[in-house]
Amino acid sequence: MKRVVLLDDLKESDIRPENVYNKYKEFLAKDIQKYFSDPSVMIKVDCPGCSDSKPEFMFNRIGFDYYACNKCGTFFVSPRPTEAELRSFYKNSSAGIFLREVFLGKTLKSRSKKVFSYRIQWIIGLVEEYLPGAKVFLDYSTRYPTFLRELANTGLFESIISVSPECYGQEDSFPKDLEIIDNGDMIENSVDMLSTFELVEKAFDPGKLFSSAYNACKTGGLYIITTTTSSGFEYQVLRQYCPNIIAPDRLNILSLEALTDRIKQAGFEIIEVSTPGRLDVEMVKRTYERNPDIPLDPFWKYVFQSRSEDALHSFQEYLQQFQLSSHIRIAARKV
Repeated sequence: MKRVVLLDDLKESDIRPENVYNKYKEFLAKDIQKYFSDPSVMIKVDCPGCSDSKPEFMFNRIGFDYYACNKCGTFFVSPRPTEAELRSFYKNSSAGIFLREVFLGKTLKSRSKKVFSYRIQWIIGLVEEYLPGAKVFLDYSTRYPTFLRELANTGLFESIISVSPECYGQEDSFPKDLEIIDNGDMIENSVDMLSTFELVEKAFDPGKLFSSAYNACKTGGLYIITTTTSSGFEYQVLRQYCPNIIAPDRLNILSLEALTDRIKQAGFEIIEVSTPGRLDVEMVKRTYERNPDIPLDPFWKYVFQSRSEDALHSFQEYLQQFQLSSHIRIAARKV
């Protein structure tokens, strides 16, 4: 099975400028009370990674209860908003509008250079190796129309489809001739490659998402995802002190094993599992420096206090090499 290591530098400020991200979290705190205070819109769920019904309570953050599954290692929120409520929240809330118009806008150039370019290289490599005749690409719940425009500029696919895009007001950034399907239904058995970028973590039901992707792909078609995983260094070391565990953006933080198991259960064959994250060490180090009283293992305190940036960079490479980073990408094939 293939795995990939990325050696260039990416800083948290490139994709999450602190002042802008803090403002976004302020909007979130206010909007969560407004949108999700009614218990009738909240649904109790079992572990989305393995369906275990006896998780361990971890903590409450901004009104959401987080649990850890002792069986598969997944972190998740329960109860959680319904699928319809989640979509309404991201479309209409002040936090959702700020996310699209300010937060993502301020990081677009950095994302294009340090995130989108790697995704496009990944897609090109997969098509060349596994599906040279690919014609139809489908992106589900599109958040970055600029990415699709850059992909269209490669000329790799004859047709690009966006299903249930969540980039309201950014239609001018879509590529020319893009097909848009707003009703949420994926076209069955007609897609050569299907992507769900940064979606698993905020999906109401990841298992349903994987099954829908399987149904949409042609036999031999490819399904690619990027998400965050609880198996990674950042989440394993910081756990409840991790600043990026916020709902509803992080309803599901599945372990690597749970992710691959769920995708296989949907009918796919896994062809790549990589954790090419570049921020784990920086995130843990900065969190410790800002909160020196958190119960961090003495070994890590020593490392951050006594070792050079070169050592920390090499350790991040180690995390990538052995699938221990918190950012994960998976490629699977419909068989």
